[in-house]
Amino acid sequence: MTKEARFLATMQGKSEWFASLADPIQVQLAAAAQVRRLKDGEAVYRQGDAPDGLYAMLQGRVRLIAWSPGGVGCLLLLAAEGMWFGEVSTIDAAPRQQDAIAQGACQVARIPLAAIAEIAAQQPELWRHIGRLACTHQRQAISHIQDLLSLPRAARVAKVLLASSAGDDAPVAMTQDELAGTCGMGRQTANAILGTLEQAGMVRLGYRVIWILDAERLARVAMGEICRTNKE
Repeated sequence: MTKEARFLATMQGKSEWFASLADPIQVQLAAAAQVRRLKDGEAVYRQGDAPDGLYAMLQGRVRLIAWSPGGVGCLLLLAAEGMWFGEVSTIDAAPRQQDAIAQGACQVARIPLAAIAEIAAQQPELWRHIGRLACTHQRQAISHIQDLLSLPRAARVAKVLLASSAGDDAPVAMTQDELAGTCGMGRQTANAILGTLEQAGMVRLGYRVIWILDAERLARVAMGEICRTNKE
C-alpha cells in the first residue's frame, strides 16, 4: 500500500471532517502529506512558532497546551487518531498559540502551507472546510469555558481527567499544574481534589501522570455528584 493510500484509508475511516471533503481534495491532501514520527514529549511545534501547515493525527495522541505569561499551562485539545489541528495559523499565518506535544509515541502528517495554497487555488472550497474545522474547535473551547463557569470544582477535575484519558490502561500524561490551569483553579485546590479522589480509590497519582482506577465512579463525580472518600 502506498503512502497516499494509507493516509486515505486512515483519514476516511477516522476523520469525519476529512471524509466530508470532495474526493479530489482528499487525494491532493494525501499526496501532499509529510509523515513524521515523534517520541513521547517531543514537540510538533511550540507556542510562538511560525506556521508551517495543517496537521493530521495518524497514530497516537498529541496534547495542545497554551501557556499563560506566568507559566501556567492549560490543555486546550487532546488530538487523537483522525483529528486535525493547527488550522488557525494555517488560515491567518500568525504564530502558533500553543504547544503541540506528543503524548507517547505517535505519528502525524503535515500538509505544508504551500500545498494548502496550491490545492485551494484549484479547489477554493478547501478554505471553507478549514474554517469549519476552526469553528468546531472553537465550539469545543466555548463548551469548556461553560463548564468552568457552571460545574463544581471536583466535577471539572473529573471531567478533564476522563476527557484526557485514552480509554485504556495508559495513565493521563498531565502535570498537576496543567490540570489546575485547564480546570481554571489554583494548584492547591486541584491538589486537594486529587487527594480526595485518590483516597476514594478513583485515581492514583504518579510523576507527571495520573492513573484512572475507577472511571465509572469518576464519571459520576464529573456529573456533579459529591466526591467522598472511602472513610467517609
